[in-house]
Parts: sequence; C-alpha cells; structure tokens
Amino acid sequence: MILEPREMILKNGRRCIMRTPRREDGAALLEYMLTLNGETEFVLSYPDEFGFTAEQEGDFLESLAISPGNLMLACFDGERCVGNAQISFNNLCKLKHRSSVAVGVLKEYWGQGIATNMLELLIEVARNRAGVEVVGLEYIEGNDRARALYEKLGFVESYRKPDAIRWRDGSIHAEIGMMKYLEL
Repeated sequence: MILEPREMILKNGRRCIMRTPRREDGAALLEYMLTLNGETEFVLSYPDEFGFTAEQEGDFLESLAISPGNLMLACFDGERCVGNAQISFNNLCKLKHRSSVAVGVLKEYWGQGIATNMLELLIEVARNRAGVEVVGLEYIEGNDRARALYEKLGFVESYRKPDAIRWRDGSIHAEIGMMKYLEL
C-alpha cells in the first residue's frame, strides 16, 4: 500500500514529510533502524542483529509498498528518516477483523508528535478497510512513554506475556498487548 506524501509540522515548528518509503530510501531506513535499535531497549533487536544491507532494505520497502496487506510510513526530516510506523492486515477469514501496528521514533524527536500523527493515520486506514474492527500492538514492559501514547489513542491492555523479552543485561520483561476497538 502506498500513502501520498503529507507534511507534518512538529511541535518545535520543524516541517517533516510523512510518506511511504521507496526502494531508494533503503540506506536512510537502514541508518534509522541501526540508530533506533542502539538508543533504546524497547525494540526487539540490537544494532548488531540487524543484518540487512541498504539494498536489501530497499527490496523490503518495495515489497511492502506493493503489498495490499501492509502499509509502512516513514517520517523524513529532509533526507533523514526519523520515525516509522507500519500496519499489517490479514486476509484469513478468522483474522481479517484484526490489524496490528508498530511505531518507532528517534530519541531526539521524542515528544514532537510524530508517533501520534503516524498512529492516528494508520488507525484511520484500518477504520476505512472493510471488515477491520480491531487494531492491536505490543510493547515491552517498562516503556511508560509508549503506554501513555497508546492509552491516549484509546488502546486498552488485552494481555501480558511474562518473561517474553530478555535484554543483554539479563533482565527479563513482559510483552504487553493492547487493542483499540474501532467504531464502525
């Protein structure tokens, strides 16, 4: 799925562009992912585990863009990717009422409204897709900033997987699932 570019004015007044990343954005998205994975424990991998090349990332971005069941958004400050979000849909009869989202933003851009804007747009995409009734997501226990954002957007906790995430320091954390029921 492809989203036409949209301007986003951050809380600090900077203008960014939110759009579907393209193949040629592979290097920018790779740099973004490596930075994101290195500055917070609240993602599922470390930078040294992210084994894509810029070309492979470009291939992945192209496959998402042509997929009718996925939409990725990226927020660009100039040529630099500073945030991304994705929604996935399922066409299986038993699952097509559900969708799932994920979002990430570079630390220096936290609190600027990027995650809120991207998630609001993805929720609207889900609301406009026939048969979708629920948007779900997961986050790692202790990520209070994320939880506050998700609750602000109407998500409610639906489950906890204890001992689901182990950080390199040995600490173990729960994965918490949340759901937002769409008013159709």
